[in-house]
Amino acid sequence: MILATGHVDLVSGLENGNLVTRVLHDTKTGEVSQHAVEDTVLVVANDSRQPVPADAPAVLGQGEVWLLPPQESSTVQLGWSTQELPGPVTWSLQAATGPGQVALYRSAAAGPEVLWNSGDGVTAADSFQIDSSRGTGSWAFTAPGVYCLQFTRAAEVDGQAQSVTSTLAVAVDSDPAGVSGHHCTPSPQPQPAPPTSAPSDAPTADPSSEPTTPPAPTPTASPSAQPTVKPTPTAKPTPTTKPTPSLTPRPRPSASPPRPPRPAPWRPVPNRSVNARGATVLNTGHIDVASLLVNGRLQTVIKDTTQGGQPRWLSPARTVLQVLPAAWQRVPAVSAQQLGLRQEFVYLLPQSQDQRLLWPGWSTEHIPGGQTPGGVSWGLTDVRGPGHFVLFESDAFGRAKPLLSSIDGVNEKDRMVIGERTHAHGSWVFTAPGSYCLGMARTARTADGQVVSDTFYLHVAVGETDVTHLDPQSCAQSAAPAPRPGPQPGRPGNPGGNQPHPPGGNQPSNPGAPGNPSRPPFFPPPRIAPPPPPPPPSSPRGPRGPVGRPAVPGAAPRSCQVQLPILEAGHIDYATQLNGGQLQSVIGDDTSGNKVFRDPGKVVLWLKPSARVQLPGGFAQVGAPGAAIWQIPQTQKPDLIWLGWSTESLTSASAAGPVEWTINSVDGPGRLTVYLTGAFGGVQEVVFSGPGSYRIPLGVHAHANWAFSAEGVYRINSTQTVTLPSGQRVSDTETMTIVVGDVDPQSVATVHDCSATSASGGLTPGRAAGVTGLPALPTDADGFKAAPQAHALAAGAAPTVAPTAKPGAARPFIREALAQVAAASAEQPAAVARQTGAVRQDERLIAHLLIILGGALSAGSVTLSVLRRRLR
Repeated sequence: MILATGHVDLVSGLENGNLVTRVLHDTKTGEVSQHAVEDTVLVVANDSRQPVPADAPAVLGQGEVWLLPPQESSTVQLGWSTQELPGPVTWSLQAATGPGQVALYRSAAAGPEVLWNSGDGVTAADSFQIDSSRGTGSWAFTAPGVYCLQFTRAAEVDGQAQSVTSTLAVAVDSDPAGVSGHHCTPSPQPQPAPPTSAPSDAPTADPSSEPTTPPAPTPTASPSAQPTVKPTPTAKPTPTTKPTPSLTPRPRPSASPPRPPRPAPWRPVPNRSVNARGATVLNTGHIDVASLLVNGRLQTVIKDTTQGGQPRWLSPARTVLQVLPAAWQRVPAVSAQQLGLRQEFVYLLPQSQDQRLLWPGWSTEHIPGGQTPGGVSWGLTDVRGPGHFVLFESDAFGRAKPLLSSIDGVNEKDRMVIGERTHAHGSWVFTAPGSYCLGMARTARTADGQVVSDTFYLHVAVGETDVTHLDPQSCAQSAAPAPRPGPQPGRPGNPGGNQPHPPGGNQPSNPGAPGNPSRPPFFPPPRIAPPPPPPPPSSPRGPRGPVGRPAVPGAAPRSCQVQLPILEAGHIDYATQLNGGQLQSVIGDDTSGNKVFRDPGKVVLWLKPSARVQLPGGFAQVGAPGAAIWQIPQTQKPDLIWLGWSTESLTSASAAGPVEWTINSVDGPGRLTVYLTGAFGGVQEVVFSGPGSYRIPLGVHAHANWAFSAEGVYRINSTQTVTLPSGQRVSDTETMTIVVGDVDPQSVATVHDCSATSASGGLTPGRAAGVTGLPALPTDADGFKAAPQAHALAAGAAPTVAPTAKPGAARPFIREALAQVAAASAEQPAAVARQTGAVRQDERLIAHLLIILGGALSAGSVTLSVLRRRLR
């Protein structure tokens, strides 16, 4: 079977209790087929050939390569999956033959993570672990021709070790006829035999053990460290007219940190597990540390959307946040200096989502606009654990800005302000494995001048820490200060901290000593500035028009000539929704303080001239160093639009797979590149480079950089497609208009359109303009749909629509009930069985209350609309 396009996964699973590996091919039309690995040949076409830029990862060497990228493109996309297996799988390259060399790597926040590299020979280092997940990487080949890749997958099945070896044939820019794994059996390359005993000048078998004698002041590389038993291959002559580029040997010691042997196998628990102490464990997917105003009180909750759909609201005192071992990575020296870290390796939850890890952010989205005019102050008050904690943001080019840090002790500098209706993400760093208690305080001034505050703890389990008996309430109960061993390190410029602590070993469940012994666990809430005066009438914001510009210049418009809303600053999402079995792509507009869903073709987005930046080095996929671009940043800037995408309303109950987002065309004066920045800089992933496709998992809300190479008007035509549980594929095609730079957005905002929704560009929540026969779903105070599947998610019941409550009576009752639920959830039940039942009961009650609240607000909205018509 010749595969040249679509998505290909090398899938491992069980057949009759035996470990097997198959090829799963998913075409762009949704057809899925399965093949034996040896019956398959992958084709890497000529259009995947590209020169290696000067700032490319070192593993690519110099010259040119044939590259299969991790995102969908015109050629095949090669990934892997072990989702059908309960435990981890070790994937090892055994041999690689062909006219050139091959490397497999994936982008990480700190730079490329090399998984396989035949450029320095196939050795034991060409092996990595897959934790029951699906992933992709970049595959690089240095010359055209046929490659034979022999690999082994090994796993533990029912307590027994099993492995399976397969051979994959890859035809790079060559004729695949007659090629397959059956006729492609590479001879294993010679490897240096493992030493039976370590020489006196070589490292011991356990790299984490302490040396018995001090190391030499200036160690030098030992020639004996290089394998001498493997001869240089001579069977492949090098062309004299054009040298074949070679992959640069990776620096083995720094590419992966030392890992000491662990006493017993460690296994992660499933996400949303409830442990023996009744706490919910979250370890993959999206969450927010969210602030709410409930009955006049500021409350902090964990907004859990790790499995998509309607959020679950959890008490921090009943939740354990788990940082899995896959978060262990190297910190570049420049970023370490900016953050004040001495460690080369840390555990890091990145600012951009890594599907293998937890993705925590923070949010004030659910506090209606104007209720906390100065935003919400967020302070770090206590850090107890085996290492340090740092929360930082990266700008568009990877420069790290610390927000909260225990590096120099916890003090009043560890404070930030979350703006109104803000949803943001940063990178969370922990310098050692173990259990951490993070004490925090949030404070705000309400519109009537009242200061409200909330104090809470986050319990975080880092690395191979046993979470089965962790009790988050122990953080607050054991908050008495105690001396911390060792000297206190300094801020950036005076770096300090613990020595690098590699992962491994089950850590104690009790957190360490407080990180700030000179202060009580909580300091007084910070002073909140009084609310700013309202803007003058001459400076409208939001969807009424740009700052300083009249909404409709000149004379009154002609009949059917309407002014489209112009969005110039604030949070915006290109959102995917399913209504009545039909897919709708809409603009989720949060710029005015209340969420409004708009037709993408009936709104104009303006990226102001202040969005102009110069590209530094290391961004060759976006532009040349020093080139000017106009960029919607990945991290929010208050005076610019902040465009993301969202499939938060979709769940596995409503959709059978991810949303395929395809940009069909970009009509504009320059080039559009949508890309993700790593936590420490560089391009982590290119989402779109002009037309192309990208898959968005269900339940995702994400942001990226949108880079435009020139000023002007861009019209981006795109299609979103999803498969329903019935197998039916539904799609929607829309055109989004973005005005970039010093261009008057009014020039495209005045249109001739007589449709009923033209003037506002808004959609009735749950109903799109121009689409009939779809039910209008109730919404909550922020315009979010109170979808009926919330019942099924939280209570396991059949979907039903809550009855409409009377306007004016439901809101105080709901607030009081929510406050009672939150207070009840903070109490520790006497028995574990009662704890687990209480957690589920609270979640069900909250889900039902949100539905009722949505119905009440929906009814209230209809009543107000009728009154307005009568007053007119």
